[in-house]
Amino acid sequence: MLERDPRHSDLSHRDPSHSDSQSDSHSVNDRHQIEVSNTKLAAGLSAMFLGAFGVHKFILRYYTAGAIMLAVSVLTCGLGAFVMGVIGVIEGILYLSKTPDAFDAAYLTSRRPWF
Repeated sequence: MLERDPRHSDLSHRDPSHSDSQSDSHSVNDRHQIEVSNTKLAAGLSAMFLGAFGVHKFILRYYTAGAIMLAVSVLTCGLGAFVMGVIGVIEGILYLSKTPDAFDAAYLTSRRPWF
């Protein structure tokens, strides 16, 4: 088993001017920003490519809106899928064009399910 060299521990790279509580709050904010960015990317790309089936709505936890899009696409034998696909592409462009903070405020915090 390999042993770690104490000279290369994770603590040796920390800035002594920052306390543990400051670094913890920064890491929580960083993790939140990364989570928002990943959600934005996943929702945006799935809206553009799978928008007719409402996959992006399920990713954002808008289950009713996702079920509506899926039902319209399936129950119309694919005729409504074109309309749902156009809506998905528009929503995907809107998701991807927003900053992570604007995306978080509009779609994750205030829970706006359409456009």
